[in-house]
Amino acid sequence: MAFNLGQLYLADNRAQEALPYLRRAVEINPFNVDRRVALASALLTLGQNDAALSQLDHAVQLQPDHQGAWELREEIRKEHAPERARQRF
Repeated sequence: MAFNLGQLYLADNRAQEALPYLRRAVEINPFNVDRRVALASALLTLGQNDAALSQLDHAVQLQPDHQGAWELREEIRKEHAPERARQRF
């Protein structure tokens, strides 16, 4: 149920409200890749790129052929890599 509520909030562009539900959904079943990808999407929307990448890294470890996880992961790395590099200096 938590995952479904999180998905509804995320679909309605309410990532902040989706976040606790999606976090809980991952806590309930940390081996579900779709839950981790949805959580990563919400985190990315909120500008939490490192946390999103962490979730996606877990997702591809669990299911190496999950295309959605790879695509979102690469999107973050390409679009936000310069930001992350600047923040380190």
